[in-house]
Amino acid sequence: MIAFGTKNKPILYRITWIVLIVASLLAFVSMWYSDLFITYRHGLMLIDSIVDNRFFDFYAVTIEREYNAAYSIPIYIIFAVWNIPTWILTRIVGMPEDAVICLLWAKALLLAFLSLAMMQIYKIAKLRGIDEEKVMFLFMSSLFVFCPLMAVGQYDIIGVAFSLCAIRKYLEDGRLSALSIFLFSVSASMKFFALFPYLILVLLVEKRIIRICINLLFGVLFNFVVMIPFASGFKSSSGSFNGVMLQRLFTVCFPGGNVNISLFCLLISTVCVLAFLSNRKTSEEIFDLWIWMGSFTWLSFFIFMERAFPYWIIWMAPFMILLIGTKSEYSRVNVLFETLLEAGFTFMMAYVYYWVYLAKGVFDKLLLKGLFSDSNYAGKSFKDIVEWLHLEVYFPGVCALTAVLAATILVINNPWCKILPSDIDGGIVCSETFLRIMRGCLMLLFFIASILCNVDLGF
Repeated sequence: MIAFGTKNKPILYRITWIVLIVASLLAFVSMWYSDLFITYRHGLMLIDSIVDNRFFDFYAVTIEREYNAAYSIPIYIIFAVWNIPTWILTRIVGMPEDAVICLLWAKALLLAFLSLAMMQIYKIAKLRGIDEEKVMFLFMSSLFVFCPLMAVGQYDIIGVAFSLCAIRKYLEDGRLSALSIFLFSVSASMKFFALFPYLILVLLVEKRIIRICINLLFGVLFNFVVMIPFASGFKSSSGSFNGVMLQRLFTVCFPGGNVNISLFCLLISTVCVLAFLSNRKTSEEIFDLWIWMGSFTWLSFFIFMERAFPYWIIWMAPFMILLIGTKSEYSRVNVLFETLLEAGFTFMMAYVYYWVYLAKGVFDKLLLKGLFSDSNYAGKSFKDIVEWLHLEVYFPGVCALTAVLAATILVINNPWCKILPSDIDGGIVCSETFLRIMRGCLMLLFFIASILCNVDLGF
């Protein structure tokens, strides 16, 4: 991968790939978050259910073991298939479930789907005439990928990979084929977030109301069919979780004349209307508009949804990277602003979700657990450090700046009219190499900051 696409480029490009890979591997083999253990155990429980002839009682089994499963069965089937080796090690050999080798194998599932996602991004870039090496590097060096996947070990990359497979198939076929719809449907069964970009694509491609309804129905049909045998157990296991997640979309509002108006719903409804009214003809034109609208939707989601979890942000990564990749004339401006956007969002997420990002205990289970014992350390979370330095008063300002960066990226990359002069990059003092080094350094900075949050800083 180091040599991928860098043959005719400066040697520093290869060095930036090396920094990226080193930072990623350091985080992958040493950092974790408790959800990783829970989802890994769900895979083992599903295998137990099959062995005990209780496959359709899977959700009841998770309740009995006090590890309630809250998502649809397809993602747990993936966990189960991947974790067959760890099931053998834990159930037959007798190895503890939290053994390092078992946890690393469970986390390695994410690398498999990251590879699938990268393969799709490469093919999409090639189909659209975008610099493949550039978008691959930007995606892999994105804090939106590094933090949720390499550091935290969350599984949203599975749904992201299936969505990218779907849009790649759409570009290859030049139409919304049965296979691309099915792939979106599979992605939605991982998490329903996939329905946001799918809805926009359907409205961009199809203008007949009945056809739109049929395509949207097919988008959820796979999940509906496979969940029928599990319906009762799923309802008991998930409880109010999914309802609470849905309600959060409507929480951030501004006052209307008689009722409050959900900001996120207002924005995504506007996008849907624009998508329906658009008259783009070719799949390439539709794709470019879809990428912009998808970026707009995800930015609106993470700015205006109440308590959007930090690891969900990986859904936004391919949209932002492909968006800035399509505007080669604004390359430096785009990469600079998008990198700052990632840093802003990561700062926000680390402060709000202080038990997930830059948290105490993130080194307790994997290869560095001997250095950071979970029974005897005096670490501080990122939030603790910020408040000790009395920097929390600046937090709203960081949030405002991040929102401005998001709006700026959307404005300068809008698909309707040109905002900036074509030679704008010539006035940017930082080179592309500097920006690549900057992204690699942010990854290393996150890792170092995580270490500092797990040592005694003397306060």
